[in-house]
Amino acid sequence: MPKIYAPAFEYWVHKGHTFGQCLHGPVGTSDYSNYIPIPKCGSTWINNVLLQTLNWQVGNIYTDPGLGNPGGLGLSFNRNLVVLRDPIEKWLSGIAEYVYRYHDQTFKDNLNKQTLDLIFDRVAFDDHTEKQVYFCHGLHRYRTLFFWCDSSLSDLFSNFLIGNGVDIDISRIPPANVTIQDPVKSDIKEKFRDVIENNKTYKDKLIDYFKADFDLIDSVNFYPLTNENRQSNQ
Repeated sequence: MPKIYAPAFEYWVHKGHTFGQCLHGPVGTSDYSNYIPIPKCGSTWINNVLLQTLNWQVGNIYTDPGLGNPGGLGLSFNRNLVVLRDPIEKWLSGIAEYVYRYHDQTFKDNLNKQTLDLIFDRVAFDDHTEKQVYFCHGLHRYRTLFFWCDSSLSDLFSNFLIGNGVDIDISRIPPANVTIQDPVKSDIKEKFRDVIENNKTYKDKLIDYFKADFDLIDSVNFYPLTNENRQSNQ
């Protein structure tokens, strides 16, 4: 595999994340062929859909020939699918995932000001808590179709596939790795929600850290596109 052009972005490789990892393949009659998963943005479910329904392949948008400029960040050849989420909600799910994976489950019960100060001074601890723009680095905005991660994601993504000639029954591909369905993760998430709702300084640090994500979200159009917005995404 060619060397990635932006090695500085490999700073979560020690947590098992490879910068630029994606799935690729055709979406029926559409010309979208790359999906860039962002952790805690419905990525496990969409991965399952694309792998099981369309037999997509695992690849890397920055290094695989044909997916982008090999070894570079041009990404000028294919259209991309990306799911974005409210940055605060994503971080809350992400920090719950991080604590669940790397800490004793009593961690949340022993939080003190010193520990919380350290957490909110740093904010990102792995790919689950990282900015969403990290995963979108180098993507051409107008060659990317964006979806919003909320309770309607599965229906909207299924509508997109069906609208492009893909026969899919979402009932056989249930949601996966959803924080709210895991009592331990959900408890951790709500603990941190209480923390930021009761401490403006901590919440402001999150808002400041994720400013680029908020700016990205404010600057793009989400599926389903209106006719007016659709033209700007051609």
